[in-house]
Amino acid sequence: MNIRKASMADLEAVASMELLCFPKAEAATIESFEQRIAVFGDSFWLLEDENGRLIGMINGMVTDEP
Repeated sequence: MNIRKASMADLEAVASMELLCFPKAEAATIESFEQRIAVFGDSFWLLEDENGRLIGMINGMVTDEP
């Protein structure tokens, strides 16, 4: 297993995983993920199996607001 930060090269895989997890009407778009990686890239993590296949992801932002 490998944990790493997402990059723009991961957009298609991330968007595909999103569609597996959420109905299309609720899933984030590839454009949304592009913006998230650009703005909050330090908080966008991917989990890959030993073959480099994406098997999990988590993203968010760091804030000091309650």
